[in-house]
Amino acid sequence: MRRTAGPASVVPCSKSVVSQKNIRNPHAQAHVSRIRNGKQNTDVSGLRLDGDVTVISEMPGLVVHPKQEPYQDSPEKLMRRGHMAKTRQSNSIAGESCSLQLAQCVLDDLLQELVCEVADAVFRTAMRDFVDTYLAEVAVRQCAADVLSEVVQLLLPRLVEEAQTEMALDDVIESELLPEVIAEEARAVALSELAESDTQVTIKQLTQVMHYANNRLMDTFLMGHLVELVANQGRCFAEMDQSGKLLDGWMLDVLSLQLFNELRLRNITMENVPLRNYHRHVFTDIVLDVMLSELTESLDEDMEHRLEYERKMEER
Repeated sequence: MRRTAGPASVVPCSKSVVSQKNIRNPHAQAHVSRIRNGKQNTDVSGLRLDGDVTVISEMPGLVVHPKQEPYQDSPEKLMRRGHMAKTRQSNSIAGESCSLQLAQCVLDDLLQELVCEVADAVFRTAMRDFVDTYLAEVAVRQCAADVLSEVVQLLLPRLVEEAQTEMALDDVIESELLPEVIAEEARAVALSELAESDTQVTIKQLTQVMHYANNRLMDTFLMGHLVELVANQGRCFAEMDQSGKLLDGWMLDVLSLQLFNELRLRNITMENVPLRNYHRHVFTDIVLDVMLSELTESLDEDMEHRLEYERKMEER
C-alpha cells in the first residue's frame, strides 16, 4: 500500500542550503526558484510537494522537509521520532508547569504580603477606635460621677434636714394625734357595729312579737266569738250585735260627712287664687321657720362640741 506525500514540515536550521530532487510539481519548482532569488518570504507551509523532495530555503534558519512514506522508514526510526516528540512535548509541558508554579508562588507571596499589610492596618485602626471609645467612655463616666458627687454634696444637708423634720413630725403625730383619732374611730366603729347588731336583734324580736300577736289576736277573736255564742245561748245574732252595727253605721255617716266637708273646703281654697297664694305663702313661711330653727339648733350643738373639743385640747 502506497501513501501520497503529506504537507511539508518546517524545521529551523543554522545554514542556508537548497537541494532539489525529483520535484514533479511545477508550482513547487517556481516557488523554490523564487525563494532562491529572494523574491518571496519564508512561509512554505502551504506548499504541496510530490515525491521525495528536501527543500532547505535560502532564508537563514528555515528547513522544509516533506513527510516520508511509512514504508520507507524503519520501525526504529519511527519509535525514535515518537520518543523525541514525546520528550519535546513533556519538556514543553514541564516548562509551562514550572512557569505556572513560579507565577503562582510569586502571586501567593504578593497576596500574603498584601493581606498582612491590610490586616495590620485594620487591626491598628480597630485597636485605635477601641482605645478611643474606651477612653471616651471612661472620661464620660468620670465626669458624670463628679457631677453626681457635687450634686449629692449640695443636696445632702437639705435632705438630712427634711428627713429629720419628717421624723419629728411623725413622732408628734404618732404620740399625740393618732391615739385620739384611733380612739374616736374605734368608738364610732364599735357604736355602728353595736347599732347594726341591735337593729338586727330588734328586727328579729319584732318579727317574733308580730307572729305571736297575730296568733293571740286570732285566739282573742275566736274566744270572743265563742263567749258571745255562749251568752246568746247558741243564737247567731243578738240585740247587742244589732245595736253595735247601728252605732257603727251612724259613726261612719258622721265621718264621711266630715271628709266631704274637708274636700269641699280644699277645693274652694284651691279654686280661689288669692286665697291659694296666701295659703301657699303662709305654708312656706312656716316651713322655712321650722327649717331655720332646726338649722340653728344643729349649729349651736356643733359649736358646743367644737368648744368642748378645743377645751379638752388646751387642757392636755
